Parts: sequence; structure tokens; C-alpha cells
Amino acid sequence: MIFHRWAYFLNIQELVNLFKERGGGIGNFDPKDPADMDHARRAIFLYLQPGRVEVWFAMLDDKIGLVFFVGKPVPNIRESVDRGLARRCKDIFERSPDPCRIVRNSHCLQWDLTARDWSVHRLHIMELLQSDRKGDIYPSTKEELALFPSRRAAASSSPVS
Repeated sequence: MIFHRWAYFLNIQELVNLFKERGGGIGNFDPKDPADMDHARRAIFLYLQPGRVEVWFAMLDDKIGLVFFVGKPVPNIRESVDRGLARRCKDIFERSPDPCRIVRNSHCLQWDLTARDWSVHRLHIMELLQSDRKGDIYPSTKEELALFPSRRAAASSSPVS
């Protein structure tokens, strides 16, 4: 059973802003538009590959957003995340991940996230959206993928295209 994860939580506004700031190439950058949230999620996920990454629809305290779980579920960050993934995470998020510990008897749906200021917040994960092992739960059509310049993001100098 998994007891420990490394996480980046972004509320919807932060997610869309990050996508726009990093050169996101499609969408209206509207946090109220689910398509724009999906564009941002997919672009960030693709940039982080290859690597062990899961993206969940989640709630941190009372904020709705997405959590990017990165690396293996072990307490030591150096054992969890390889250097390449760590560099890509630092490039895109501009910070280190927050450690999370599972809340007992929560069926792996609730986690205590320790923020950089050492405050502890309750993270509720609700739906797996994408992972390196299970793929995109709501995949794009071929036409949508053709519009998505971030498929080339890993090869470019810009974190998200």
C-alpha cells in the first residue's frame, strides 16, 4: 500500500495561468472553460514525460484543482524522482514538490499535504485524469492532438508550447 507521495497542487486558475505563462499555444486561457483546463493538464503532463506522473482532479482544503503526483511513492525525494523528471518539474513548477502522507481509513482518497511553510492541508483526490501507466482517461481526438504543439515541448527550449 502507498503511504507517501510527492505532489504539486494547482487550483484551476493557477493551472491555466501556468499554461499561459509557459507559452501554452491553444485555448482561451479561461479557468471556467473545462477544455482550457484539459489543454493545460495535457501540456504539463506531456512536458513532464518521460517519468512517473499521475494527474488527479482534487480538492486542497476548499480549493478545487489538479494534483500532479510525481515519482515513486517513497519518503526520500532523491529515491522517488530521477534527475530528468526533477529538472522538468523544477522548470515547469519553479519549486519543489510537497510531501503527502495518506490519511488512515480514507481508502487512499485523502492525503495530508505539508506545504512549504510547514502547514498541513487536507488533499482529497477525486478522479484520476491521466498517468504515465494508464494514459489519458479522457483522450483527445486526432484533430485535437494535431492542434497541440506541446507534444513537441520536451524537445523545445520552452517548458510548454
